[in-house]
Amino acid sequence: MWALGVITYIMLCGFAPFRSADRSQSKLFEAIRRGVFVYLSPYWDPISQSAKDLINRLLVVSPKRRLTAQETLLHPWVFGEGLVSHSGDHHPSVTFEQRRLAYQMELEKQANLAAKEIRNTPSSDRLLRVEKTEKPSTQNFLPLIDPVKSTKLMSPYAASGIHFPALTRFR
Repeated sequence: MWALGVITYIMLCGFAPFRSADRSQSKLFEAIRRGVFVYLSPYWDPISQSAKDLINRLLVVSPKRRLTAQETLLHPWVFGEGLVSHSGDHHPSVTFEQRRLAYQMELEKQANLAAKEIRNTPSSDRLLRVEKTEKPSTQNFLPLIDPVKSTKLMSPYAASGIHFPALTRFR
């Protein structure tokens, strides 16, 4: 879960949470060991408080106090609640979060359609028939889901797919 906090931090601002001013490896390791990081302005100014809260709860040195995987999935920033500010103040992070939620919903829809197709197809006909298709535009790009293995995502831009152990929602 610690690594997820580091990766989320990097994805939201573009650089790692831990650093040393003089690039000293020993000072860097000490900052990591103590869990000392900051949200530097202006990089973090447009990022939602909910996203920062998630990172704060993941980058906790003590594993007993750190969020578990299930708690992380139920966190408002991950689960999709509170995406729109009631004050009408729409930061770029809100747009990012809305795209992330739409992507998650599309993945679930594709997985459900693939599972339905598998249930309705006799087992002898389950071999995939690869057809040449038009390359999707980068604006509307969504990975293709292999209907035989509905949890394996296949990107037309990458040689290997990304594996998700499950595409279930916790409620």
